[in-house]
Amino acid sequence: MSKFIIIASICLLFIYKNAFSNLNQHRILKYLESFISLKSEFIQINNNGDVLSGSIIILRPGKIRVEYNEIPLLLISDGKKIATINKEIRSISYFNLEDLPINLLLFDNLSEKVKFSKIKELDNQIRVQLNKKDNDSQGFVEIIFESNPFLMKKWTIYNNQQKTEVLLNNLQLNTSYDSKLFDIEKEDPKRKFFGDN
Repeated sequence: MSKFIIIASICLLFIYKNAFSNLNQHRILKYLESFISLKSEFIQINNNGDVLSGSIIILRPGKIRVEYNEIPLLLISDGKKIATINKEIRSISYFNLEDLPINLLLFDNLSEKVKFSKIKELDNQIRVQLNKKDNDSQGFVEIIFESNPFLMKKWTIYNNQQKTEVLLNNLQLNTSYDSKLFDIEKEDPKRKFFGDN
């Protein structure tokens, strides 16, 4: 009889944990799909220990603008490609947005594009690991939420054995932004250098 009670308790614990995990997964997905735009100040800790700060704006679908306080670097995406612009030396480099793990957060209908690999709850935190459904090898994003009040606090981006931590501060959701903020051509330092408008 006591063996049956132990087995039943383990089963109930497993069912409870599973149901709780599914509830958190639904809550997180609802939160991540609820915003069209996001703006936040951030502190970024790179793999080598360098600490940078700045601001980030996301406008879905696919647009992102990241400006740093300490370095003359601008990261900007128009929804198709992402450019890294060094304002000091007037250089611009292009990347395919699909190659960056952060693109997981830039698109609508996340439930069709991402999968939850892990969910952990600890004290007042929920940690979730997101991967692209069609490309496990690309890297992943771990997001930390504060449970109460429910709020996104941190991203950690893992890509090619590199880790970048981004702590979010003064997060604002669903504010209007001019699409010109995400115009790569307008920010291209080579155009400005040659006097094009």
